[in-house]
Amino acid sequence: MYRSRKDLGEHSLFCRKKKGTEEEYTEYYYYVLEAKVVLHEKIQVSILTEFIENEKREVDKQDCVQEGAKRLMERLKQEFPMLQICICGDSLYASEGFFKECRRKKWKYILRYKEGSIPSINQEYQVLKRREKNREEKPEGVYDYVTGVDYRGESINVIEYESAEEKKKFPPTGKHLSL
Repeated sequence: MYRSRKDLGEHSLFCRKKKGTEEEYTEYYYYVLEAKVVLHEKIQVSILTEFIENEKREVDKQDCVQEGAKRLMERLKQEFPMLQICICGDSLYASEGFFKECRRKKWKYILRYKEGSIPSINQEYQVLKRREKNREEKPEGVYDYVTGVDYRGESINVIEYESAEEKKKFPPTGKHLSL
């Protein structure tokens, strides 16, 4: 949400950059997580906000996005118990705890998968995609997917997509995990 070399107060997060050099400095920052209802591609309404912040300046372990996400998920379930939820996030959330929590709450998710975040998922995906041959090339892009990849008892669907436009300009966009 905001970064600065100026101290942002005792609740801000911080990290030391260029440690051990003459250019070493501290960067202060705030993160915020938002729960949004997506009504249309261009219409998103914020319904809950969770700040990622330290309780005080001197802490053994700083607050983090994963802990903030747990708090936001609990508040979301309390405030909107009947709302059907699909969490969209990046590979930071790809963990056994996250998958189990979503299943417990009966929520769906779509996560951008960064290779290396859970190697066993990628290994099984690579084997199964060669066997299943679900790859489709269309004018708008290339799709490939495998359903039912096992990760510690969780059934994960892996979808790989690269738009024709992205293929021309950038390296592959990666995989997405869904349930």
